[in-house]
Amino acid sequence: MNHNHEDRFEAELRHLKEIPFPKELQDRILREARQINRVPERSLRWRRNWTPWLAGVGGVGTAAALLVGVIGHRTHPTEQKLSTSGKGAAYNLQKSKLHVLNVQIGTIPGEPKDSSVKATIENTGTQTLNRSDVFGVLAFPRSVAQKSLLNSDSLTFVNGPQQPLAPGHTAKWTFHPVGAPHDARTNGLTEQPYLVFYRTGLKKVAGGESAQPVGTNVSTLWKTSGLKIEQTSVKIRNRGNTAQSFTVDTKVKNVTKRKVNVTNLWGVVWFNQNPPNKAPIKDSWDWSAPGATRFITSPRTNGKQYIAPGQTLEVYFDLVGSSKSDFLHRTPHVAIIQR
Repeated sequence: MNHNHEDRFEAELRHLKEIPFPKELQDRILREARQINRVPERSLRWRRNWTPWLAGVGGVGTAAALLVGVIGHRTHPTEQKLSTSGKGAAYNLQKSKLHVLNVQIGTIPGEPKDSSVKATIENTGTQTLNRSDVFGVLAFPRSVAQKSLLNSDSLTFVNGPQQPLAPGHTAKWTFHPVGAPHDARTNGLTEQPYLVFYRTGLKKVAGGESAQPVGTNVSTLWKTSGLKIEQTSVKIRNRGNTAQSFTVDTKVKNVTKRKVNVTNLWGVVWFNQNPPNKAPIKDSWDWSAPGATRFITSPRTNGKQYIAPGQTLEVYFDLVGSSKSDFLHRTPHVAIIQR
């Protein structure tokens, strides 16, 4: 979906007062969310609003929503070589010139007190930055001294500035994260946020098993997990006027000589802007590409915590996106990242 669709989708979700699912299904979703995110029960209280069970993704929402009744299904059997995570495979992310001067918990109209994130962002480069030039990661680290964002309690992909930002100029940035650690009574955030923006567009390196950004200064390394992506499929669970819930099922094989702990992984799921049957997609493996609809969430399995060497296992990513996006006919891509 494009940025205009994302903005309208988020705005519409904020005005939905009722959760359009029965109570027993809500309870099931919550139980699964607790297992996936390992969040204490007291922090997963339902409110009469959709947004608390949506985890943000690129300014939109994603959720651990297990919905009864599959209304669409499509399988994509092709392998992804980039996600074949052999030794040393990684994504190298380069920080953008969009610097965060300060980030803090705050309040924005329509949301509970202290449940949102506010920041001042500045273009420290020499060229105007557009929204498509960057993607952000909003994290809630477990400690101030924590070095890796991937060890955070919550991660969310977010968008950059809504308007082009000229060199030397600043702008205000706000976001309402969902799924982040919060107080069950007040819904206020309970951990300090951290915000960073990276450049969009990854560039392949020799071997096709890792990627690095355009340029030479690598600032962050996201290592892949040693799981080979063998097959992906999309199942549409529920579709409404504004949102649709869907699951990306992925068969993965452990090609390493060690067992892999699923709870130590993040899943990056993305769909490129144009469906492959309508236009050729360049660098379809690149989840940071401008225009890509990207999600980051914890993988789910049917009770399995470890994947033994040589074992193939099916993992699931339960998501929610705009009903305007035809996820069923767009090829899903998956990268499994180590925490």
